Amino acid sequence: MNVGGNLYQKFGIMGDYFRDRGNITNANLGRYNVTKDEADRFVFRVPSLRNVALTSPYFHNGSVKTLEEAIGVMAKYQLGRSLCDKDTLLIAQFLGTLTGEHPELN
Repeated sequence: MNVGGNLYQKFGIMGDYFRDRGNITNANLGRYNVTKDEADRFVFRVPSLRNVALTSPYFHNGSVKTLEEAIGVMAKYQLGRSLCDKDTLLIAQFLGTLTGEHPELN
C-alpha cells in the first residue's frame, strides 16, 4: 500500500536546503522541535509516495507548488544531482502511476 516513507530523514543531505532558501523558522527545524536532539535538526518524516501526484503543495511547509519542482529540489539536496527536463518529466510520470483510488470519490 505504501511506497517509501515510514522513516525520518534529514532534508538536505547533499546541500544545505534551508541556508540556500533562507528565512528559517521553527517549523523548519523539523523533528528537533520534538526531541531537542541536535541530530534531529532538519529531520522530517518521509511520507509515502502513494498519491504524491495529488498532494501538492509539497514539503513540510507547502513551499513547493508542483511535483516537478519538488523532484528538482529533492534531486539537488538529497542526491546532489541536477536533472534535465526530460528526466524530471519521466520521474513525475512514474510517480503518477502510484496514484490509487480515493474511497470518497467512488
